[in-house]
Amino acid sequence: MSKITGTAALVANNKYIGANNAYLADRLAERTLNNSVPYIIPVLDELHDGFTLLDVGCGPGSITIDIARRFPSATVLGIDSGADAIAMARDNARKAGVTNVQFEIGDGLNLTAASIPNSIFDTVVSVDGGFDVVHTHQLHMHVQDATKLMCELRAASKPSEGLVCCRELDHGMVAFWPEKECMKEFINAIPMMLLGRGQDPYVGRKLFSHALAAGFMRENIEASVGTWVYSTPKERREWADVIVGSIQSQETSDQIRNEAETSGSRGMDMLQVLKEWEDWVQAEDGWYAVPCPQIICRRHD
Repeated sequence: MSKITGTAALVANNKYIGANNAYLADRLAERTLNNSVPYIIPVLDELHDGFTLLDVGCGPGSITIDIARRFPSATVLGIDSGADAIAMARDNARKAGVTNVQFEIGDGLNLTAASIPNSIFDTVVSVDGGFDVVHTHQLHMHVQDATKLMCELRAASKPSEGLVCCRELDHGMVAFWPEKECMKEFINAIPMMLLGRGQDPYVGRKLFSHALAAGFMRENIEASVGTWVYSTPKERREWADVIVGSIQSQETSDQIRNEAETSGSRGMDMLQVLKEWEDWVQAEDGWYAVPCPQIICRRHD
């Protein structure tokens, strides 16, 4: 199996923390059905052969390509607003030899307002009324209007039996141990920075509410929570490397410090933050949990 490429180019032009962290980009590229969205596997297994799926905010396409590989009769389209991400996703699909997937530049907040030229989007919408499945993973906190996004996702799904499946982490649910003071301050500053940008770090807990606002009936929404847990020495090392790689970049370190101060946090001692992260990696009782609320919504218009 070809390795999915993920480089700093993927995140260099957006506002993610660690924008120039190649290790973080590589971690994004390692996401698969099994390790990131296992909740949708039974859903996809029950669909008819040749189903259509739209993956909104696909990034480098690792999950999108994995879906297409696992379901070779399906027609899969991934869209992302970043040209670099789409170029990378297309290259990854080519290297993987997966031919039933297509990647196009598109805006999740304007799915129904602007068609995607020369893609399968127009064909699926005009012939079937929408996709069998519309999917997002870790997208909602990065848009300015998460409720509108949910409305757009619903509109892009089939009016009858179309599915919208979303999974989103919630920064207010994160838990870890041991709790070191500077490490805790650093983690607590992340949602403050997102709020300062007009984004919602607590959108995970609101997915159900947004689905109702978008027009889904209560009885047609299934909610659950999936969790990433970093507990073994290897898992702790890999997770800390994502954070440490961000902090060790002078540009990113300055960004974190400046944005934290703008958001009302006191100045951070980054050297101490680094030390405490390393202490956490070495702690035999160390663990870190990232809960991700997830929903499966079915249309019955």
